[in-house]
Amino acid sequence: MQKIYSSFPDSVRTIGVFAPAKTVQEADFQSALNKLRSSGLAVKHTCLDSPTARYFAGTDEQRLRNLQQLLADPEIDLLLAARGGFGCARILEQLDWVALRRRNLPVIGYSDLTALHLAALKFGCRNHIQGPMLCTQWGSDCSEPAFSATMESLSSCLRNCSKLLPSWHQAETLVAGKASGPLIPCNLTLLCSLIGTAFLPDFNQAILVLEDIHVPAHGLDRYLNQLRQCGILQKLSGLIFGQFSDCEDDEFLPGILAEYASYVNGPVLQNLAFGHQNPSISLPVGRLVHLEAPANAEPSLTLDHREQFAAKVFSAQGQDLPYRLLAPENIASGIRYPLVLLLHGAGERGLDNQKQLVHVAGLFSNPENRRKYPCFVLAPQCTPDERWVDSPWGFPNFVQPLHLSRNLASAMQLLDQTIKEYPIDSDRIYIMGLSMGGYGTWDAVTRFPKRFAAAIPICGGGDVSKAARLTHLPIWAFHGSADTAVPVELSRNMCNAIQQQGGNCRYTEFPGTGHDSWTPATEQPDFLPWLFAKRKNQK
Repeated sequence: MQKIYSSFPDSVRTIGVFAPAKTVQEADFQSALNKLRSSGLAVKHTCLDSPTARYFAGTDEQRLRNLQQLLADPEIDLLLAARGGFGCARILEQLDWVALRRRNLPVIGYSDLTALHLAALKFGCRNHIQGPMLCTQWGSDCSEPAFSATMESLSSCLRNCSKLLPSWHQAETLVAGKASGPLIPCNLTLLCSLIGTAFLPDFNQAILVLEDIHVPAHGLDRYLNQLRQCGILQKLSGLIFGQFSDCEDDEFLPGILAEYASYVNGPVLQNLAFGHQNPSISLPVGRLVHLEAPANAEPSLTLDHREQFAAKVFSAQGQDLPYRLLAPENIASGIRYPLVLLLHGAGERGLDNQKQLVHVAGLFSNPENRRKYPCFVLAPQCTPDERWVDSPWGFPNFVQPLHLSRNLASAMQLLDQTIKEYPIDSDRIYIMGLSMGGYGTWDAVTRFPKRFAAAIPICGGGDVSKAARLTHLPIWAFHGSADTAVPVELSRNMCNAIQQQGGNCRYTEFPGTGHDSWTPATEQPDFLPWLFAKRKNQK
């Protein structure tokens, strides 16, 4: 067979093909498999390892075991579904979500794979793609030029390209406007089937993309009404209707879509080339995006620049610590770069590996700042219901706990690992944090005063009895005078104590500002110049 162009990046050498739902036809499967292999990739599969059970590619236990066998194979770089149909939802309860999150592999498929993608998003997996499947798109159903167009879209998605809509997107504006938020592409039937289960992710401020097949107009009406009644439509920042293929009574579709678009507090597109058609656009699951839907111009869907932070997981202290890592755009040979350890606040705790990007992180991924200040930025996420510092908040006096918290200990180990793996300048390691992360910043620099070249604690608190340890360290602290969450006295007292010990702690207080002092702090013109000018042992 003639070799075809590979849509996969160089990091993908071996693909694992799995059948989590309906059974595959061996002849069709082998033909599609040969076409995939003709792109020069190694392929392993478990699709024919189990006998058919009813209409499934094996019993639930067998399909689960076959998927987890590929997941445990260290040679596998990407997981590709053979086909959809029905069955993914039946294996969600027994799936090893910790292993899936740790492997952090791209997982590609659509239709019934929606159940797997949504549950994976709920459990913090960040590399899933609603995209082509082996037997459908590499099979006889997808010929040229649709095949090349589909592969082009998948390639852009895998390579993290900012522009998500190809020239053939077909989308039209139904409700004009702009929106930002996590992108959640779904099959409508599968989305509704997970409502009320433990596997449904948060749709707050999300941009939802919907498609389906073989559902009559009254069925689509029923499903969309269900989304309205449970409040999902009202939570969205934007909505995109894809293709509703083979829809009986499709003359009613325009009215149905327009009605339910009215419940969304944001822009709405319709007719996107996404769904059970060829070509179909591939879309990342859960990535932060920007949607622009002009009234009289082409719509656009682009990745937020914060998605330049790669999603990873670090295992230590008996826990998984999700983290994001931003690297310089172009790493030059022989050059070592500064690193910023960024500690988020209490509202950004979780396992989703995304909320820690809400505040401050965008300052570093901003394209202009990336060019001006090439650096690594490490943003770990504290686990739910725990803290960077094991001490209560809100008291005007702070006493440092005897021991480092589990999450901050993991973050410090992660910092050590990152320094070993990447070209980091050990004399230019910085730490900053806000609110709960401000406490973590003070805690880290008083315990490890020689680790950092500078620190920026924002609306946090430290132990004034440890101030003598910080006389050598450049510190710029920020707080709002009207902060009711963390007493402003904590920053005032800490900075005064350092000054009295002969140190040089720069302090900026914003009159009348409440807890959000990180916004005016990062707007200071010399915020980044001050930070990146610092080196350890600088006179």
